[in-house]
Amino acid sequence: MVNKGVKATHMVLLIIAAVSLFLMSRINYLLFHLVIEGFSILVAVLIYVLALKTHRYSKNDYLTFVGIAYLFIGIVDFFHLISYDGMGVFSGLGPDPPTQLWIIARFLQAVSFVLAPAYLSRNLPYTATVLLYGLITGAGLISVLWLRVFPACFVAGRGLTGFKVIGEFIICALIAAGIWLLYNNSSLLEENIYKMMVISMIITIISELSFTLYSDVYGAMNFLGHVLKAVSFIIIYNGVIKVGIENPYDFIFRELKASSSTDYLTGLHNRDGFYEKVEKLAKLAMEKDTCVGILLVDFDNFKKMNDSYGHLFGDEVLKKFGILIRDIIRKEDIVCRFGGDEFILLTTAAEDELGKIKERLTGRVEEWIKSDERLRGLGLSMGLAVCKPGQELNIERLIEKADRDMYRNKKGKPGNGDELSEYFLS
Repeated sequence: MVNKGVKATHMVLLIIAAVSLFLMSRINYLLFHLVIEGFSILVAVLIYVLALKTHRYSKNDYLTFVGIAYLFIGIVDFFHLISYDGMGVFSGLGPDPPTQLWIIARFLQAVSFVLAPAYLSRNLPYTATVLLYGLITGAGLISVLWLRVFPACFVAGRGLTGFKVIGEFIICALIAAGIWLLYNNSSLLEENIYKMMVISMIITIISELSFTLYSDVYGAMNFLGHVLKAVSFIIIYNGVIKVGIENPYDFIFRELKASSSTDYLTGLHNRDGFYEKVEKLAKLAMEKDTCVGILLVDFDNFKKMNDSYGHLFGDEVLKKFGILIRDIIRKEDIVCRFGGDEFILLTTAAEDELGKIKERLTGRVEEWIKSDERLRGLGLSMGLAVCKPGQELNIERLIEKADRDMYRNKKGKPGNGDELSEYFLS
């Protein structure tokens, strides 16, 4: 409910911003351009800062490369902003230089989209990348603002030149190639980030196409192109936040949750983890209409072995037993170290399988004990209890019954394993 409210609020704010920007562009286009481009430049710098500072958590060279690219795209866009006709920073430039700077920034952006997927599977040479982008950016700025040798993109009174229009189509083709390359490597990128990047690139293509249609640098298509460009920047910014900030926090939370429900020694569920999983398994048993069986396992003479060979050896025995019991269970079964040298296996196996699981475990443990002289005095006592299909699962009663059966076995008075009915809860 909260998420829906947040989304609705964001939508309202987006509509208000769009209407405000449109009205601003009608009243004072220069002010609109200052606001929208200034905002885009800020977002570009933030993309770089966040991608760089969160790299140690995200380990994502793809987004770091995108961040570097957007830093230099933002630098070119800054000069595009201050050189815009009417800003008064550079005198006598006219409408062509800012258009030339725009096309340089977009070429830089498009080529970056093509190159970025390579860093999903290889390390990014950070210093070399920054130097290369710095050289290209510097050369572009010098060619437009000082040497004036860059091809004309806009002629006052005539509109866009052929170079500008063809350049925009080439940019669109490069971005489309970037989408295709990203698609081919999508398995190496988180699905949400992949979608964000593709959406951003598609919006960038639409933005660039709108820039092939204007004849007035203060016109409606120019307005649309600038707004769409800002939207595409915001989407990438959100992607960097998700990978660099949200995902690491989610990972830390999952790790903390897992550590609180996992036995540190064996990697099995601990007591808390066991109880967390019981409800899910009970639901599965209800859906399949199967019984729920519990096997309680306790080592015999474990303390004596610990005293003889030390606690480190005892820990190794518990670890190996954890691996052994994991090997004989199914994916949906639950196994936990309940405490000390006591383990519990909870399963939804069919009735005739429960006894077989017990036999398999006994056989594997006997083989293991024979393989190591130090384990010769070790034994296992096991207790079995079963909740019938359709019967309400009372896990405490089930453990209690299995516990009684286990201690009966310890005293050398085992039940008749061929008669499973004696293990059913009453």
